[in-house]
Amino acid sequence: MTVADDTDDAKEPARRRGRPRRRAADSGLPTREQILQTAGSLFAEKGFAGTSTRDIAKRAGLRQPSLYHHFANTDAMLAELIERAGRGSLDLFEQVDALEAAPAVRFYRAVYLESRMLAGWPDWLKVICQLPELRQPRHLHFIAIRDRIIAWYQATIAAGVAGGDFRAMDPAFAGWLVNGLNEAIFDLAPSTPRLEPEDHARRVADFALAAVLLRPSRCAGVRRAADRLVQP
Repeated sequence: MTVADDTDDAKEPARRRGRPRRRAADSGLPTREQILQTAGSLFAEKGFAGTSTRDIAKRAGLRQPSLYHHFANTDAMLAELIERAGRGSLDLFEQVDALEAAPAVRFYRAVYLESRMLAGWPDWLKVICQLPELRQPRHLHFIAIRDRIIAWYQATIAAGVAGGDFRAMDPAFAGWLVNGLNEAIFDLAPSTPRLEPEDHARRVADFALAAVLLRPSRCAGVRRAADRLVQP
């Protein structure tokens, strides 16, 4: 599906697949990465519907044929940005699971690592994760990625409840809330000063752990155990 704001591109002659050109030396990024970062910045600044491939090519310092060598349209750019963002969380969960720690320790470690990662994102990436277009049918992959992230928290909380470490609760509801706790940082961009990732992650993870533990007095011990795990 082609976005409306790319209609001006259709007025041009048939596209030729141009060879990609690298960005000027002050960037040092490969062309594809430069396009993605430029697109993300413009999506956050002007909205997805308000951004055309022509806008992106102009700001990136490229001819449009060079841009089309990498991406067919703005939908493809947004899809890759969101796929990469979601994959970051899923990769963290895989690494935490590989440590084979107790559910409470894995839970704390995952909340801490994901929250620290999200806090370190550029503001434009936090903004585009809230674009209304991501709830439309052509971007169902975004919803699928988000559902997998929530499912990990739900399964880990369920294991903690079954093992007696977590208080009795509905894991499905609790996992959804924990994901929302991490995603709350998206609401702060770009209107507030950038948060220090380490401090923010500690506060979020401590809060989440205290909310689920059957005995909150164990928070310090679980945190120490999580900190002793090998850094992913």
